[in-house]
Amino acid sequence: MRSFLAVTAIDPGIEPDDVWVLPLTPANVETAEAYRTRMDAILNAVERIPGVSSASYGLEMPFEHVGGNRCCWSNQFTPSDGPETTPLRTYMHAVTADYFTTVGTGLVAGEVWDRLDADGSPHPVVVSEAFAVRVFGSAAAAVGRELPEVQDGSVIVGVAEDTRHYGLDQVHDHAVYLPMEAVPFAVPRATFALRVPDPPGDLARRVREAVWSGEPTLPVPNVETLAGWLSASSATRRFGSVLFGAFGGVALLLAGAGLYGTLLYTVGQRRQELGIRLALGAGRRRIQNEVIRTGVAQAAVGVLCGGLAAYLVGSLLESWLYGVSATDPVTLASAAAVLFATAVAAAWFPAYRAGRTDPLETLKAE
Repeated sequence: MRSFLAVTAIDPGIEPDDVWVLPLTPANVETAEAYRTRMDAILNAVERIPGVSSASYGLEMPFEHVGGNRCCWSNQFTPSDGPETTPLRTYMHAVTADYFTTVGTGLVAGEVWDRLDADGSPHPVVVSEAFAVRVFGSAAAAVGRELPEVQDGSVIVGVAEDTRHYGLDQVHDHAVYLPMEAVPFAVPRATFALRVPDPPGDLARRVREAVWSGEPTLPVPNVETLAGWLSASSATRRFGSVLFGAFGGVALLLAGAGLYGTLLYTVGQRRQELGIRLALGAGRRRIQNEVIRTGVAQAAVGVLCGGLAAYLVGSLLESWLYGVSATDPVTLASAAAVLFATAVAAAWFPAYRAGRTDPLETLKAE
């Protein structure tokens, strides 16, 4: 549960609210120029939809592919100067100029390339802040620097905030955002993003009609929300948290019920002894505390054995965890505290029943 909360607390680097996305699979794409001409026609059509404040397309959008299923390509970039000389695996994202405005990723330095300059030489690019800091020392120092390894020569015109492009728990530090004009090959896919602050009720229909106005043979586009993709990216962790939480809750309930039944049976067996002790002057509070101590002592043995077992086999859960270790002392201590609280609650009624034993009835029965 702590791991899931740690993941959901991560800043994704985007503002997914009011953003709609639709993946397309254009057929018969022969050249990069033809691909851009067809996709630009769709972009112009969706930008004219009432309520659309900005629109963009690229080879993929954030959280479209999570984990290891990555659509874009990557480069091994070796800095020629600066504090870092180790080759970096850099993810290349081809997008249009309004991408950052549409998905809500801010710039920390510089600016985004203009549509008229997108096809320039060298190509204008935007890099992630982590990339700029590691390679050039700071975001400001990266602006204006050349990247000869990127698409036969590129120049950095801006530095964008870091994002979690492939999932909240996936590191995505080193990224380069290229204009679509810099893509040297044709691809049979494109994903559009539209920011619509006040979407009309028939937005999906209008989007489809706009797409079909330029590409009437495309399959029916699936119009979704970027917030839905963001939520789906942590679905596996959410399921794991619910599953383990349910198992833990059932186990805790069974442990409490077992301890309750054991103590209740023990009190019943000792009914005569307790009645005699009460008749001889033993305080009811003392009897109750004794029963509770018995329950807590049994719980302590269970917590000790369970804590040791959890420490030894906790490594089996490492792949499920984020931001917390399998042997995290805070988590183990919290679990122990919950178990002890459950033990006290389970022991309270048998202790209360023991303290309410009637000495006279007990002696008569004896």
